[in-house]
Amino acid sequence: PTVALPLLCVISVRCVEDTTAIHKQLKFRCKAALTAGFEPVKMGYLDLAPFSYTDSDGKAAGELIEFARKLMTEFDLQHDFVEMPPARLYQQLAQGNVHFWLGAQGAPLLQHTTIAGKKPYGYLRLNIYGRSGDKPPVLDQLSNATVITLQGYEYGGLLPGLFKSPSMRQISTSDHVAAFSMLRSGRARYV
Repeated sequence: PTVALPLLCVISVRCVEDTTAIHKQLKFRCKAALTAGFEPVKMGYLDLAPFSYTDSDGKAAGELIEFARKLMTEFDLQHDFVEMPPARLYQQLAQGNVHFWLGAQGAPLLQHTTIAGKKPYGYLRLNIYGRSGDKPPVLDQLSNATVITLQGYEYGGLLPGLFKSPSMRQISTSDHVAAFSMLRSGRARYV
């Protein structure tokens, strides 16, 4: 089973002086925010291949990175890319140290500290994996289950609603390799 998260243009409000003018269209929004004296524009990204990652040459790569490069070129803006873990990226966006991000909205820290586009430019599918031989999981039927999640990720704001049942248990780990190792060893039913 999968869940589709809308991918949006997210801009730190600390980069925008007049937030009322920001709500017209994505192109205007990005241009207005990113030309408010924040060159080079600092774009944060997550290690989320094939969407965004650091390649073997140490450079930002992936579908979202290429989209951002085209956007910055169109606006004739100097820009730098910086990879960060999710919690740090959200914090840096909220503080205005990172100006721009292409990703899913949903982190509570970003709700009042960023402006997001209204029209998604794509969708990210979240998959739920179970142990071999188990019945395929259904998102709204995970009661009495233990679920492994990756630390720092907000999963588009799905986690609070998912774990509202007291019978569900969440185990957080730092990376995908550890998550699937824990799943194989029987520490949880789902990742």
